[in-house]
Formats: sequence, structure tokens, C-alpha cells
Amino acid sequence: MNSDDIKKIALQYLRECKLESDCIEYKKSHLQRDSILKTMCAFSNNLMNRNLSMILVGVEEHKEPESKGTPIRPILGYDESQIETVENSLKSLIGFIKPKVNYTMTHAEIDGRFFVIFAFSNNNIGPYEVLEKAEKDKTINLKRGRYVRIERDSRLASIKEEFELLKKFSDYHFTEEYSNVATIDDLDVDYIREYLNASTDRENTKNLSKQDMAEHMGLVDVETGMVKNFALLMFSRSPEKFIPYSYVELIHKSASGESVMSSKEFRGPIWKQLRNAMDEINNAYLKSLTLRVKDDLKSETIYNYPYSAVEELLTNAIVHKNYENPRSVQVYVYDDSIVITNYNKPIPPITIQDLNTKDSFPNRMYENPSIREMFRSLDLIESFGSGVGKAKRAMVENGSDGIHYQEYDENIDITSVMIPISTKYLQYSYRAMDLATKDQNLDFEGQKTTSKDQNLDFEGQKTTSKDQNLDFEGQKTTSKDQNLDFGGERIKINSVDAIGIINRSTYSNSIRKTLTAIFDRFFNEEFSRADIVSYLNASKSASTNYISYLQNLNVVEQVKGKGKGKYRFR
Repeated sequence: MNSDDIKKIALQYLRECKLESDCIEYKKSHLQRDSILKTMCAFSNNLMNRNLSMILVGVEEHKEPESKGTPIRPILGYDESQIETVENSLKSLIGFIKPKVNYTMTHAEIDGRFFVIFAFSNNNIGPYEVLEKAEKDKTINLKRGRYVRIERDSRLASIKEEFELLKKFSDYHFTEEYSNVATIDDLDVDYIREYLNASTDRENTKNLSKQDMAEHMGLVDVETGMVKNFALLMFSRSPEKFIPYSYVELIHKSASGESVMSSKEFRGPIWKQLRNAMDEINNAYLKSLTLRVKDDLKSETIYNYPYSAVEELLTNAIVHKNYENPRSVQVYVYDDSIVITNYNKPIPPITIQDLNTKDSFPNRMYENPSIREMFRSLDLIESFGSGVGKAKRAMVENGSDGIHYQEYDENIDITSVMIPISTKYLQYSYRAMDLATKDQNLDFEGQKTTSKDQNLDFEGQKTTSKDQNLDFEGQKTTSKDQNLDFGGERIKINSVDAIGIINRSTYSNSIRKTLTAIFDRFFNEEFSRADIVSYLNASKSASTNYISYLQNLNVVEQVKGKGKGKYRFR
């Protein structure tokens, strides 16, 4: 960035009276040498990965609590004749820092006065530290060490921050390092072939050996045969043997959150973990209601949790996990929320607050760049930095409340996102249950139920939730159908997320649209091949194919006792 651009930014800060932050500081005088030197070192270390940081010298800040940290206008500043002296004084501070600081110095005018701009750009050299001679200099008297900038405070780095600085300037990524305990023999050739055949960077693997594929993909060191950690995570049958806790744990907790009702681990390659965990979550915990106005062909499907939101956030947790941390990615399923927890924070400049307030992060830095790229090649990531925004949009489209990232103390390395259950889904499900209770004349005085098997006793008659064929005054009904009508509006409580399964199928887009149309028309009634012919104006063979597609997806079942060829959605 050139001097003119830096001047424009600095002048804009002053015109807007911008608050001091992790990339801007105001100094009344160049004689505040200890404070300026400390901030010079902190801005050079750039722990927050800002593109530009600057010290504006000759600008005093407000001290009052309501405006503290904002510049006082008009500025105190300097006469133009003083600028050379000020700049030389500031340049002399450079010798108290090693390695040599990369900076830009210029000056500008505002309010009829001049100020000096000391600017620092992001660079790959470092970490920077104040030398011991700064302690001995009477004009400085600043303790030696590495300084970092946290919000408005320039201070000595903690042990943890020292480690982060070393990682930053060495460009260290655990998953890009070679494993000390594994070789190419620990990679599964079938997984490598499956990945290459499924990825957007598709390769013809038929005649390629494992060694050829591994070298082509940068998984191994050609000379030593050592493999990189990301290769183990992607292509080992048991990556946790080499990288502990590299799996996803799904935990179903009680309403109070105090007791575990069930727990399941998903192991193997991490991209398989994602798919297997999502299959389990979808089948066990994702539910839907289909709403339809009487005599209207249009319908609306509401999910307790939108599939795509859960998938995007779980993908983020897996891709951004610090695989050196001995904790697994954890998915907690409660009665009213799903919480996905990853035991590391986002890499600066992204913060937890940013994740709550922003939708896209095009310039974010990644813990595991190769894993990110491989997930993108498998279409598990659409575009870099877009996953959180996609999850938020899915929640809005479903009529759900927004996702929420929990903020913790800065010393606690946790990224935990809560996906609340849809309030609209709850409202309609409660209305449906109330109506079912009313219409079915249930006697709750004699009802006995347990959350496990739901054995209901109605005046001495027992039934279980498996059958749920209830007889009320000679009229049979099944909870499977649960087509409820109130105020002209019908609700179907789906035991299978038919729409979700159809949309995620591998059928072509046109077939998926046709299957969705069939669901919208017949979701609450029995239908036959002839009904589809009539509704779609399709041929008999085409209608037969559509039924076969639905059967293959296991979203329809044949109706028994009414002859052959009658079906209904499950």
C-alpha cells in the first residue's frame, strides 16, 4: 500500500473519530517513546492478521469514559517545520526492535495542523521483539520481549500468544506436517481412488498405483515415504490411531442436559465422518411438518432443524478443527437445540463476534488449507468463507431463529454454535398434538406413558408407539398418517423427511423436481400409477419409473389390503 492510500485511510479515521482498536492508535506526542515502541512491536507482530495498522502521532485521545479512545478534534498536531524532527525521532526507535521493522512513514494535514503516520503492513517476517537495550535507555525504559496488540491494549505476549506468533511466522500447520509414525502403507488405496473419482479434480485412476496417486496429490515425501497428517485424516481407515480424537462424537442429552441418553462415534476418513454423522442426524433427529391449505395444491414444509444448516456448521467444525487438540468434534442434540462444539477458536482476524454478526469471510485464514481444498473438491464446500452465511440463510428460509456462537473468556479455546429448534415447527407440532388429542378423545386420566416405549393405556386398552393403531369408538387411526385438519389447514407429521431425501438424492434436477411435485400433490393421500399419469400428463412407463425412484429412496410404501398398485408417502 502506497503513502497516498495510507494518508487517505488515516484522514478518514480522524474525520470519523474512529475508536482506537487492534489496528489504530493515537499518540499525543513523539516523546511518548516507551508507549510508541511497545505499539510498534505489537503492530509488527500483528497477531490479529490485519492488512494495515497505524500509529497517528500528534493526535490526542479523549480520556472521558463516554468517548475514551477517540481522537480529539481539532488535533494538537505539529507545525510543518517540526515534522522532520518528529519523523527522525520515531525512526530512531526502529533500532530497539529485531528483526528490522517493515514500515511506511508519512505525514498529513487536518484542522490546519500536521500529524505523522507510522504504518505497518502484514508480512511474513518475525516474530518481533523489543531488545534489552530498550530497558537501559532512559528515554524509553521498556521491558524487553515480544509485544502483541489485543483490542486497544499493547502488552507482552502470554506463553500461548508466543506460541501463536511462532506458528504464524513459520507458517506452521499441523496437518501439513509429516507424520513421525505413519507411512504410505497406512493410506487406503480404495479411499484415494474413491476421492479422486468423486472430486471435481477427477483423475482416471484405473492404471495408477497408490504411490503414483499419493505423489500426484502431495500426500507423501517421495524420498522418505513419510505421509502428511492431512493424508492420514483423509485416507486412513483409522486416522485416530495416528492423530488422537480425530473423530466426530454425536451425543443425545436429556432435556435438562445433565444426563446422556445415547452417544455414538463416527470414525474413519473425516469426509466419511461428515457424511455418516449427517445420515445419523438426519434419520434420528431431523423432522418435518408439511402444511397445506385445504383444496390448495401448494404446500409448505417446515423442519425442526434445516439439514443444510446443520451440515454446513458440522463441515466447518471438521475443516477448522485443530487436530493437535486432544478433543473430538462434538455434536450435542437436546430437545430444543443442536450444539456443535470444536475445541479451538477461529484464526484472527475472525472473532466469535464476527461469526455472529457477519455472513461471509472471503479473506479468512485456515487451520487446515489442504483439507479445506479437498472438501471443496468433493463439493462439501461451495466457496471459501461462505459456510456460516449459507447456514444462516437456511435458518431464515425455514422460518427459524438465528444460529448463535457462544462467547467465552479469551483464554478458552472453544468454538460452539447453537442451532435452535424452529419455533414455527414447535407451534404447529403442538397444535397438531392438541388437535389429535381432541379429535381422538384421548383419556389422559387413564393414560400411562414412558418416553422410551410410549405404552399408552386408554381405559384398560394397551397399545405401543410401534403400532400406534388406536381404536376410538370403533374408528381406527394410525399416528403414521396424522393428517390433521384445523381451520382449513392440514398438517402432516412426516415420519420420513421425504423432501429432504429427494433433494439430496443423486437423481437429475428435473427428476427431483418431478418427485417433489408428486409429493406436494399426494403427500396426504394414497395414489397409483394412474393418478400420476393423470396429474403429470405423463406416460405409463414414465409414471412407473417415478414410483420406482420414490421406492429406491424409501420415501413411499405400498398400501396393503387395497389391491396392487396403491402407494403412500411414509
